[in-house]
Amino acid sequence: MKKRIALGIAVILLVFSLSGCKGNPLEDYREAVVKTKGITKGQHLMELSINLDFLSQETTEELKDINVLFRSNGSYNHEKQQVIARNYASYDGIGLDFDYYKDGDQQYLKLPMVREYISLTGFFEDADIAKNEELPSFEIPLNEEMLTEIQESWFQLLSDENVFKGERTAVSTQEGEIKATRYYFQLSDEQIKALVGDIIEIFEENSLHFFQSMEKDFSEYLLQSLTVEKFLYEVYVDIDGYIVEENMHLQFKLQGEEAEMEIPLESFKFKMQEKNWNIEKDIGISIPEITVDNTTTLESLKNNAPFLFQQFIEGDQTTWN
Repeated sequence: MKKRIALGIAVILLVFSLSGCKGNPLEDYREAVVKTKGITKGQHLMELSINLDFLSQETTEELKDINVLFRSNGSYNHEKQQVIARNYASYDGIGLDFDYYKDGDQQYLKLPMVREYISLTGFFEDADIAKNEELPSFEIPLNEEMLTEIQESWFQLLSDENVFKGERTAVSTQEGEIKATRYYFQLSDEQIKALVGDIIEIFEENSLHFFQSMEKDFSEYLLQSLTVEKFLYEVYVDIDGYIVEENMHLQFKLQGEEAEMEIPLESFKFKMQEKNWNIEKDIGISIPEITVDNTTTLESLKNNAPFLFQQFIEGDQTTWN
């Protein structure tokens, strides 16, 4: 009898010890982020929207509200250096469908109004994008180093009190339903403002033209006048430890003296959803036959493109409003 009791106690202790080894929600989330970042092949969907509302005053009459939408649905195999993505971008209601292809070192775009494939090969290496003042003023290019810095700031911000493990559920993807566990996050306004400050500092350190054009004390003013109206962030992790869905919703309001506002921004809204499926599965990626005869370059397109797209790549947004 005593042996049975001892065995029962040993089993209970073993269960508790194994449960302890699984880690807390924050550790589980960190591991899922690292593992998801290491995916080499699969399919991916991303949708995001950005809305900027400006104060309607006579002195700022030329500034109109900005609404941006972007959607990308793609398949990739990093081992073979192949990517194909169907994309849609909308700026203030004017939409543009375009496809992106990567095959080895070669990168291309395909636009419905352009017969040829547009070669991007060498474009990002030939131009110092971060300091290029000729790029559209609303474009803020990010490189891998900047994204890593932002992620590190995010991890440093989080504590065990910020991350919670929720219910088991099913995530709907184009592959079908995937069973996953929900993790949700609760942050204070001070933490969110601190993260915004870190991101602005990272942008400033990389000398992005968008931030160089602002006054030095703008970021300080921005943080002082920022009010967090909504924050939602949640991820869904499957049984293999991959993030199969990620949702974020941020909403800020700026309050301050209008005369002191260099940019009379009233509110900022950001929504994003990402999904991953067919993770680490061989997906047939069919790259079209692209030759010298059916390709053109961005420089050539800039000189001969249809009027609407030419205005877009030159950064003249007046025709888009």
